[in-house]
Amino acid sequence: MTIPSTLTTINGAQGGDEGKGKVTFEIIHRKAQYYGVENVIVLGTNGGSNAGHTIKIGKKSYHVHYLTSGSLIHGLKQYLGCDKVLHPQSLRSEYNDISKDFTDLGHRTYISSNTHITLSCHVMKDKCDNGHIGTTSKGIGPTYSAKYNRTGVRLIDVQHAIKNKNLFTLIQDKYKDYNHYYNSGKSDISMRDAIIQDIEDIVWVIETFNIVDLTYFKRVLFSRINKHYIVESSNATLIDINYGTYPYVTSSSCITSNLFSSLCLTPLDIMSLNCTFIGVVKSYPTRVGAGILPTEITDKSISEKIIEGGAEFGVTTGRRRRPGWPDCVLINYANMVNGFNHINLTRLDNLSQFDKIMICIAYLQDEESGPLSYFPYHHNDDMSSISPQYIEIDGWKDFDFTKVKNWSDLHPNVLNYIKIIEKYGNVEVKSVNTGQELGMIVFK
Repeated sequence: MTIPSTLTTINGAQGGDEGKGKVTFEIIHRKAQYYGVENVIVLGTNGGSNAGHTIKIGKKSYHVHYLTSGSLIHGLKQYLGCDKVLHPQSLRSEYNDISKDFTDLGHRTYISSNTHITLSCHVMKDKCDNGHIGTTSKGIGPTYSAKYNRTGVRLIDVQHAIKNKNLFTLIQDKYKDYNHYYNSGKSDISMRDAIIQDIEDIVWVIETFNIVDLTYFKRVLFSRINKHYIVESSNATLIDINYGTYPYVTSSSCITSNLFSSLCLTPLDIMSLNCTFIGVVKSYPTRVGAGILPTEITDKSISEKIIEGGAEFGVTTGRRRRPGWPDCVLINYANMVNGFNHINLTRLDNLSQFDKIMICIAYLQDEESGPLSYFPYHHNDDMSSISPQYIEIDGWKDFDFTKVKNWSDLHPNVLNYIKIIEKYGNVEVKSVNTGQELGMIVFK
């Protein structure tokens, strides 16, 4: 039977850490069961080792960073696009952890040969120069900078250098602008040792995975019939390089429209598929590092409960996240720039600690101007003139989400919360996570 191909994108609608990995894995798992694992392909589009998803299968939790959630299903192919950046040492560690249980991981992973490599010198620069911004210090920004300065190194460049037997010279040349970091004693190892380590790890990447040219996905893996593509975006709307709270952003574009160039997909390709664009919204927004969070909770007696109850510490860095009250203005903005068909809500269970829930439905700049009609992403640190306007609703104190099997099982006050999010966020809520384990999700 001929089935039209589908494409599903999953994007974070806030500042990251919304639970995208859990939602993505649920979708992948269901499609693989229904259509067959050979007909499902997961696509990674942006970011690098700065991203992180935690996925729980049974009693075991897995952490994916550069790779996609598709790594955790035997036989399922994943393709990693050219707008991702690859830190070989981190990928090696990630692979070693996951491949213990998924031994076919390398054979079914395809990486674009145009992918830029994060070298140790990029990580060194990030650690020394970008701490004030609140980055993950994983070398992501310097790698993208080198890419757009046309001084970066791609996997295909390494392949050519191996063939021409001048790989050391190639990598050494990329270090020339970073000498002072090593000469000043800021590094624990010499520059030469760092280069040798980079080379060893890069060669391992090329030997372990399928390194394919930029158009491989389009020519070989893409089909308009009987295929089902899941696009897994890294990072989130609020930290998008163009539409986020610059400069407190990541170094790539994370919104829906910018994901497809990484995969060599054209507008006509997208139009030929049955597409669904999903946003993932945590029931309370969080932010790690610097940058604005308009509804940030300043009452520590409340924020600490949220942090501890939700284990709000970054997967990649372990840093504490800053929580805020639910923010419909932010959700509405994320929907505007991404174009979601609907959203998934996560971590409603962590709000079960409270008798009352505050929901922001508007921002007030001053009495004369009236409510703002948009999210002020360009305000950065100057939030003094912006005041979130809240409504207070009854909570669902001590409600047990693990017993929820259907939409109708949700607490009446949860359903009221959802109606408010839909009304002021201007987007439908179609699914709710009820726990971390596979299958703990209900649909409207």
